[in-house]
Amino acid sequence: MKLALISFAKEDVETRVPIGLLPLFNGTVAQAQVQAVCAAGAEKIIFLSPTMSGALLQYIDRLKQEGISAEIVRSAQDLAQYASDNDDLLYLEDGILPGKDLIDALGVGQGETIFVASNADQYSHFERIDLNHRWLGIAKLKASRLSALLDLPDDWDIGSALLRTAVQAECNRTIILDSDIDNGRIQTLFSNVQIAQYTRSELNNSGSLQENFLEKWIAWPLTRRLLPKLWRRENSARNIGISSMVCGAIATVLAYFSWSVASLGFLVAGSLLAYVGGRIPIFARRPNGERVQNIAFAILTLIALIILVFVESGPRLLLPNLVILAIFVGNLATAIRGRSSGRLAMLKPSILLVIMIFLAGASFGSFVSGLYVAALFCAAFLVAHLGLSRDNDGDVQNSAK
Repeated sequence: MKLALISFAKEDVETRVPIGLLPLFNGTVAQAQVQAVCAAGAEKIIFLSPTMSGALLQYIDRLKQEGISAEIVRSAQDLAQYASDNDDLLYLEDGILPGKDLIDALGVGQGETIFVASNADQYSHFERIDLNHRWLGIAKLKASRLSALLDLPDDWDIGSALLRTAVQAECNRTIILDSDIDNGRIQTLFSNVQIAQYTRSELNNSGSLQENFLEKWIAWPLTRRLLPKLWRRENSARNIGISSMVCGAIATVLAYFSWSVASLGFLVAGSLLAYVGGRIPIFARRPNGERVQNIAFAILTLIALIILVFVESGPRLLLPNLVILAIFVGNLATAIRGRSSGRLAMLKPSILLVIMIFLAGASFGSFVSGLYVAALFCAAFLVAHLGLSRDNDGDVQNSAK
């Protein structure tokens, strides 16, 4: 079994809040660390916290409800019970967050290793091992080394004690280059200032390759500005999801009264809210409640469009328009589920984009024209996507020959 030991012993100098409880994205630093060690294969999470704060206890209860084994210990004596020759131990210091490639190394690497940097002035906040290296606060050790902590005095740092045993045993040292640290291979999140810098960097680099031009140039820049504020508000994702459903419900009522422009305007607002809400957990696992809200908004959107087809179509065109709407919905669902790359991705249909097409048609007095254009747009996209896929398959086969 692979254990993960996460230190929860140090506080932010300014706020006196444990570093693990500092806000990061839509959670805390500790939550990001748990995601990292779970991605590295940890089956049990152990928090080392001398104070056992109430917020940490609540978080552990939430982890257990999610099916993740988590415990909290206060001292080295309590920690010694987890010593085992058969288990591995992943250790993270307070505020240390490994990047993806380090997580992969922790997950698949063999043997014991400590991650170090050069003994340079910019790393003075890390513990020095010798004249050449400083420890970055990340280690993969055998859990049996916890038995050496049994007689450790209460005022000794457990991380330093584990490092000492690893150095004495001449464990492997994985050197992280200065350029890798500058490129985010490891993050040191010791204060709100460092967290703000890391947040800006991640947001600037997190644009989705699957977004169309409307989302890439309008929706995402707007969302990127809003996310830091939304992350500081509790239950913001749920509230935005509910707001999008309210917009869908209002749009349905307005469609019944033949107010097509107003109805589609609320659908655009609801689509934008759904887009923003879907990116609040952009660096975390998406909750099930968000999927339910997205499905509910999609259903309300479909109902509003059906009503608008009924009220905007004449008796002769009602059935053909309903068939076109059904084909359009099928093509839209297929396009959304598919993956596109290159320039074609900029034209990928989305609910927000096609509702904007509907709104443009209704604004010029013809909702039905918007339906025709949206249906033709989705069909043309799928045809182009199919053609490019066949060309790519042909190129692969030719190169194989």
